[in-house]
Parts: sequence; C-alpha cells; structure tokens
Amino acid sequence: LFSAHAYKHAQISRSLTQSRWSRIIPKCKTNIFKFVYNYCNLILIVIKDRALYHLLILEWHLMKMHTALLPSLLLLLLTAAEVPGAAATSASCGYNGCPAAVPRRVNLHIVPHTHDDVGWLRTVDQYYYYRVQFILDNVIRELSLDSKRKFTYVEMAFFYRWWREQSNSTRDQVRQLVANGQLHFAQGGWCMNDEATTHYADIVDQQTLGMRFLNDTFGDCARPRVGWQIDPFGHSKEFAALLAQMGLDAFYFARIHFLDEVQRVITRRMQFVWHASRDLGSPSADIFAGDFVSGYCYPPGTNYEGGDQPVQDDPQLHDFNVAEAVRKFIVQVDLLRLAHRTSHLLLTMGCDFAYENARKNFKIIDKLIAAVNANTSQHNLTAYYSSPDCYTKAVNDEGLAYAVKTGDFFPYASGPNSYWTGFYSSRPALKRLVRWASGHLQAVKQLAAVGPAVLGDASERLDRLRQAQGVAQHHDAVAGTEKQAVAFDYALRLSDGIASSDPLWQARLAQLQFGNLSQRDALRACELLNASYCPVSELATGRFFVTFYNPASRLSWHSARLPVTGRYYRVLDEAGAPVTSQTIPVNNGTLRVPERNLSIAVNELAFFVASIPPLGYAVYSVEPCNSTDPGASVFTPILPTTNAGRSASEISVGLAFYIGMRGNSSGEQFRPSGAYVFRPTTDRPQTLSARIQAQVIGPVVNETHFNYNDWAYLVTRQYPGASSNYLEAESTVGPLPLDDGVGREVVAVYSADGLSASSGEFLVDSNGRQLMRARRDPSRPEAAQFRPANAIVSVADAARQLTVLTDRAAAASSRPAEGQLSVMLHRVTLDDDGFGVGEALRERGSDGRGLVVKTSHWYFLAEPAASADRYRLLASQRHRSPLVTFSLLQPRSAWCQWSALTAPLPDSVQILTLEPWRQSPDRLLLRLENIFQANESSAHSGPVTVDLGATFSAFAILDAVELNLSANQRLADQTRLKWRSMQTEAVDQQPRRGPLTKSLEMTLRPMEIRTFEIRVAYKGGTL
Repeated sequence: LFSAHAYKHAQISRSLTQSRWSRIIPKCKTNIFKFVYNYCNLILIVIKDRALYHLLILEWHLMKMHTALLPSLLLLLLTAAEVPGAAATSASCGYNGCPAAVPRRVNLHIVPHTHDDVGWLRTVDQYYYYRVQFILDNVIRELSLDSKRKFTYVEMAFFYRWWREQSNSTRDQVRQLVANGQLHFAQGGWCMNDEATTHYADIVDQQTLGMRFLNDTFGDCARPRVGWQIDPFGHSKEFAALLAQMGLDAFYFARIHFLDEVQRVITRRMQFVWHASRDLGSPSADIFAGDFVSGYCYPPGTNYEGGDQPVQDDPQLHDFNVAEAVRKFIVQVDLLRLAHRTSHLLLTMGCDFAYENARKNFKIIDKLIAAVNANTSQHNLTAYYSSPDCYTKAVNDEGLAYAVKTGDFFPYASGPNSYWTGFYSSRPALKRLVRWASGHLQAVKQLAAVGPAVLGDASERLDRLRQAQGVAQHHDAVAGTEKQAVAFDYALRLSDGIASSDPLWQARLAQLQFGNLSQRDALRACELLNASYCPVSELATGRFFVTFYNPASRLSWHSARLPVTGRYYRVLDEAGAPVTSQTIPVNNGTLRVPERNLSIAVNELAFFVASIPPLGYAVYSVEPCNSTDPGASVFTPILPTTNAGRSASEISVGLAFYIGMRGNSSGEQFRPSGAYVFRPTTDRPQTLSARIQAQVIGPVVNETHFNYNDWAYLVTRQYPGASSNYLEAESTVGPLPLDDGVGREVVAVYSADGLSASSGEFLVDSNGRQLMRARRDPSRPEAAQFRPANAIVSVADAARQLTVLTDRAAAASSRPAEGQLSVMLHRVTLDDDGFGVGEALRERGSDGRGLVVKTSHWYFLAEPAASADRYRLLASQRHRSPLVTFSLLQPRSAWCQWSALTAPLPDSVQILTLEPWRQSPDRLLLRLENIFQANESSAHSGPVTVDLGATFSAFAILDAVELNLSANQRLADQTRLKWRSMQTEAVDQQPRRGPLTKSLEMTLRPMEIRTFEIRVAYKGGTL
C-alpha cells in the first residue's frame, strides 16, 4: 500500500527561527515550514480512508549546504487518480487562456509573481522609483520573449504609475500580453488592503478604483477572477463576502493562526468554501479560499535572483546539476501534495519586490520546468507556467467537495507568543485620519455628483483623494506597521488629497448658498476641531456661519463644539430660530494637544444641530453677544467635585494600561510587544486612579472630567434630547512616558453593573459591517483575547446589552462574565518585535515629545432586542459624520437648507456611493445598501424597497444598469464558478435578487449592496 525512503535523521537546531532560511524572506514574516517549526521535528499522522491506514512521517533533515534547511520526507507512494482532462483551449485571455491539464498526473501550476508593498520600509513613491518600475520593465520584456511565460501582478497603485510613463508601442505590447493570457492581474485593487483595520466603504472604493483602471485600460481581459491577499495579517469574513459580490471566484492568502494551519495540513483542508455571509446566503457570498502552507515566497533553493544555485543543464560545463535540482524541487512539491487533496498544486515563484532581475528568474525557471517534465514518469508530475486564475479553474474542473468555513481568521498568530493583535491599535492618530478621510471622501463625491461639474479639473482633483485613500488601505499603512517616515508620508498624501478636493465642495456649496462660484474661497473647513482649533470661529469678531453637510441618507443630528474666545454667543438655526447653547472652558486634556499651539480659544461653544437633511445641509449662524442678550449661551465652568462616579446609566468608564513585554526577538520566548505583536506582561491591565475629578452641568451637555496624570485625561458626556440615546467618552492620552523603561498600552474599560454574559461571548464588527461572535478563551494568552473593531463591540446577557462605538480601527476585547468591554486607545513599545519593520513603536508627535491621541467613543446600555436599532444607525452616523464648514458670508435666505433627496430614505437603507463616473457629464455610480443583518431588529431586519426614480431631487434618472459590487462588469453578464461543499451540493450562482423594474424600483435584502451606473438629467432649478 505504501513505501518509504528515509534519510538518516540529523540533529536539528531547536530554534528554526534563527536559521538562515527563516530570514531569507525580506519581511521575515513567513517561514516556509511554519506549520511545524514551532513544535516538533517529528509528526505522526494517521489518515483513515476506507479502512486503509496510511502512515505519514514528516521529519526535518539538515542538508550540508550553505543555502538553507531543506526537509526530507518519508513519503506516501500515492496512487495516481483519474483526473478529468481539460480540453485544449485557444490562446486567449481569462480562463480560456489557461494551459490544458494533463490527465493522470499531478499538475504543478508555477505562478511567477511579485508582492510590492504600497509603502512599508520606504514610501510608495520610493519603492516605485527604486524598484517597482524596473520589475515591470523587465517582466514585460521577458514575457514578450516567450509566449509560454506568465506573470501575476496585484498592486494597481504601482501599475498605474508605470503605465503613465510608457510609450504607445510599449502599451500596445502590454495589451497584447494581457490578451494572450500571459499578464494576469489578481485582486485588482489599488493596493493589497489590510483586512483587520479597514472599513468596508474604503475596501469597496479602493477595489473599484483599481478595477476601473484595469477595465478602462485593457477591457474585460484584465478583469481579476481571484483575490490575492498573501501578506495581510489575518483575514476577515466581510472581506471574503465583498470579494464574492465583486464577482471573484477564489481568494488566496498565507497568514492564518499557526495551530489552525497545523490542523488543516493534517486533515488536508488547506482549501475550503467560505460561507462569508449568513444574510446573503449561499452561493451569493460563497467563495473558494485557500491558505499557502509554505507562505507566498519562493520554495527553498529557487530564489535565483536572490543568489540560490541556478539550474546548470549543460553537461559540457562543470557543476552540471539538473538531477539534483529536480530532486530538491520535487521534495518541496511533495510538501504541497501532502497538504492538498487536488491533483493541481499552486507553487508561488516570487516574493517581496521579486523579478527585478526577471531575465535571470525566467531563464532558470524555464530550465527547471523542462527538467521536471523530462522525467514525469519518475514523479508523476507535470509543471508549467500558470496563474492564480488558471489554477482556480483547474481545481474547479475537478469537481471535488470541500469543507466549509463560516468564521474568520482573527487573531493571527505566528507562534505561541506572537499574536498579531497589537497592530489593531498601532498608530492610532493615523487610523483616525484614515477614517475621517473616508467620510470626507464620501461627502466630496456626493457634492461633486449632485450637479454638473463645477470645475474643469474636477475629475483629477477627486482622483487625488481617491488614490491617497486607496494607498492608505494598504496592509502596512492604516495597519500602523510601517516605519515612522512612511507613516508621515501616508498622512501627507491624505492631507494633500483632501486639500486637492476642497475646491469641489467649496464650489458646490458656494453655487448653492451664494449663487456664485467665485465666492468659493469664503468657505473654509477646520480639520483640527477635535483639538479645539479653528481660525474662523476663534478670530471672528462678528457673525459667522456654519454649514453642516450630512452625507447620510437619513435625517441626521450633530453635537457641535466650536473653539471660541468669548463666553457668550447667540446661535440661530437655518430658519433663524434661536438654539440653546453652552460655553465650556477648553479642558486640560485638550490643552495638552501640541497641534493646537496656534489656537487662542479658551472656550468651546456647544449646541445641538437638530435636523440636517439627507445628502444636504443646514446653515447655522453664530455671533458674539452679551450675557444679558436674549438667546445668549450659558457659560458653565468646570468645577471640582468629589461625586463624579457613575452616571445614571449604570455604566462605569475608566482608563487602564498594560505593560508590554521587553525582548530582542532572538527566539519565540523573547518576543516583545511591537508594531505587530501585543504581548503584555500580565493578563489584566493596571487601573488608573483619577487624582482630580470635576464636572460641568449645562443645558446642552453634562460632563464629568477625570484627570489621571500628566498623560491621561477622560471626559464623559451625557446629552439630553434627541441624542440622549448614547453617552460619549472622550479620552486624551499621551505623551506616554518613556524614561522609566516601560512600554504602555492604554485601554478604555467599560463596565455595566450586574451584566454577566455566561456564554463567554461578545460581538465585534467585521470591517464595520456584519457582526462576529468572539469568545474569550482562558487557555490562550491575553493578547489572543483581542479582536479588530472598526465600528462596534458589544456584550450582552439575557436582559441588557453594553455597546461601544469606536471612531477608528482599534483592538477590542471583553470579559463577558464581568460585563466588561475594553478598547485600546494608544500604545508605545520600546523594542522592535522582529517582523521586519525594524523600529520600536515610539511616535514622537508634532513637537517631538510624544504623540497625544484624542479618542471619542459612543456607548450605551439597552435591552438586547433594542440594541441593533441603536448601534446600526449610530455606527452609520459615526462614519458619515457631517462635513462642517465655516464662512463669514451670509447665504441666500432660501438656500440655508438644501437636500439632494426628495425625502429621507428608510432607516435601514444607506447610499453607500454616489459619485461621478468615468469622467462622463451625465453618468454617476450609485450604490445602495441595507445596513441591517437579518434577525437583529424587529423593525429593520427585513427586505426594503426603494423607488430610485423618486429618490433624488437634484436630478432625474433616465436609465440604470446594474453592475457587480466593484462596478467592472454588468451584473447580467456575471457568471461565477460553482463550488461543491461538504454541506451542500453546487447550486445556481446567480445572485438571489429581484430585477430593477422599469419604474426603477429595487429591493434590498439585509446586508445587501446593489450597484448601478445611472444616466441622469440635472434639474437646473435645484442648483
């Protein structure tokens, strides 16, 4: 039944992490044998199959070579199975351009690729002009020399830069390579986005940006068929669902928890069908997925441009090594055979910034393929150039049934002390900037779309912000795992993109409010309002006007706080009616923020904006006055108190901190906390005690202030009226001390009296959308208890549910039995954690003394049945907070309030996207979504119907074509591969949704997003 050939066992170093091979990959984030190296040199696996027991022994063999450790195996003599042969295809693009499978053989799909980080150790532009431009130059040249060669590229931020520089002849050459099926594009996004710290709106935008470029440049031949997330640090369920809705057939990655990977190798379940959305169901949100057991880089001994020994196939020369090269190569392939059930194997031939010497790589790989295929009878293997697309199609043609995955892959851990949960909160200021820019981008796109273009370069200006935000989604950008200089560059790009887009909203609002585009410079935004700095409101000696633009699809409200120099002001709403207002001294926490060093404000003017129209605005006026004037604001000082404990909600809020482990990463036991890894010294944080407590009592807001020390300040706020369905906790943390040799990782801790979730479970969002159940596992370290939260974290028992809404991506955890939630606010580490960035996480801030971070959380306690109605709508409002602008000019009286909609949409419906499309004067891209999940709200969890034809007041919709989620294919033309799972048989892959009627009515099921290209006629009377 089986036979084996054994090599004599050789002594192995206990710490494979210290071997040269473990460091050969530039990022040092992946070990080729990561599925066993942490635990053992010998694994016995017994596989039962129809009463036959196949004994498989894996051992490590130390080769006496200068290159690396290579494994030796006691291999099964696998009986060749009948494999249906794929029909020969003509040379063309897509699946039709794939090589024909060889029946009764193992087909090895060799996939040349490069993984080009859109910033990490260098900035995105530095990487481009140092390396990427030469990679693309050389790869294109080599592909053109041999039609059998293939190459896969991913990051459109780089390809776009390179494409702009090419001559027409080179562009024609590349188009031909795409049409021939030689140059493949995987995923197709602007970057390879992070999956833990990104918001779904940003994922959709950056994927659309990249796929639109591919579609406009190459047509349908370049349409990606698979996702390629080989480097992000864990993988989310919502991201898998989004890829399925973009029409992708498969999704490949290389980082999952090391214990999960061991189990999957043993059971040969490295590939599976991911049921990525319970709400959308199968097969609409199903996608085939697979983890690479050996990482995403070259197999050992085949990094030819990196110095590995080439294949020498000329017997007339010394060092002829074909037989030895093939033998070693087959050993690596056999590792893949053992972990997979299919007769098709994918072998990645590439790594970070690979193929700069494409000539050397391709020439030697050509020889390797020829040598392998010259002796197929010996190893039952045929090798050929392929792509992720072609591999996916070949595996699908086999028709095997696969296991099912319904959860996610968080947290990711590469070892028992290496839980990659620290980056969920690394660089919190950058995370906030990215989230703020996300909402700002949606508002600007909407204002650009609600009327004819107001500027000749509107498209270019909008693209600068789109591209900057797209780059920021990269898995070393918003994740916070880049070098400090690169983090500064990401922030600069976002700032430049925002500044470039400012004239778009300024021109539109000037057109609406003043009837004159030339007045656009009168409108200003204040990006540092959260630091209580705004030159317009601080320097105004008379009346000024504040516009609140609401990018949400329903009526919104806003708790405004404006920095001012006086105590008494009169506020009028859009109708000229007086508004209750309150002035409060700028608190000591805010005064510590160095970015407000130019501010002269000593107070903040607080008032409530009660009703902002959807996709519209309301203009309020503010003017200084005397304390005795009618409608004057109430000055409320911050007064010391000894009774500033719990609020009436019975929720307590406090600050605490973990001390990060120190270490030099010389071994797993010496792993410190760092940019990636969270490794605290204790399982519970140290609670901070407030040395000073104070309070503010007023008609707009009541506040409780906790001054803990020189680096921690907390304010809790309770609002009356329409916004009383939540409380606010605003923390100011930093600069964290460094002189005592302790790295601090600060958390906000929320507790509800009497709440105890005996199940041990809590809820956390997946990319700001569907909620995931997480369980506290006492058998694993404290770092393993944290999950990425982009919007919502919640814990409940049968009677009550405590929910916290974040203002950025953050690490979140819970002690469910204690009714407690924790959200990480800020972290400083003193050591590099050894995963490639080469720096400790010590942000110096704008003044060099250390970063100060202001964070705002909304939180509430409610009955579980009523909680979803609150957290869904509040989370939506957090992301789409109003665009606040200032002016000294008075708007026309009839234009102090305006909306692009005829009426608010139902609460469960949101306009996810409204933007100009393809530089057309009358075409827009429109996405609508149902923001609720099934069965979470009695009022909002069902299907909802919207009449698009009656929705907009700014324009009439002349016709609409439904597209897939990434807007690169008509939905009617989309076909996806059908996959069999071990739970259900393959079913029709067409989306289960109703058609768009002639009257433009459409229905949205829970969690459904529908995308349309609409042709519009603008209504001149509204602009």
